[in-house]
Amino acid sequence: MPDIHPFKKKKETTPIQKLQLLITVVSRNQGNYFTDLYEKYDVTIQSSILGKGTATSEILSYFGLAETEKIVIFSLIKENKLSELFSILQEEIKSHENGIAFTIPLTSIVGKRTYQFATKSLKKGENHHGKSATI
Repeated sequence: MPDIHPFKKKKETTPIQKLQLLITVVSRNQGNYFTDLYEKYDVTIQSSILGKGTATSEILSYFGLAETEKIVIFSLIKENKLSELFSILQEEIKSHENGIAFTIPLTSIVGKRTYQFATKSLKKGENHHGKSATI
């Protein structure tokens, strides 16, 4: 006999979307510009670290990294947003005449709530245990 409960709500499921780790290296003064740009593409988690280049001038000029003071931005982004973002990134990095951006595919994330947070699919008002939180 099927399990029928007239008052029981069906759980809504969010389709799982693959994530990529986007790594961007640009001049320090451009860090805020790129983090703001990424927020338009549903990037929820971003972390930045300061960097200083040590490569030879030939390698720096090849990658368009003439300045040695850099910022390295790590961002989680949904795979379905990448092609649109990369077409814009290609123009932005070209217009600023320095920088590099690349992705690393993520094969797993531990924890349903962690994934929901990373993809902005954690419902408003839920805490990390899935229960309503009131403030």
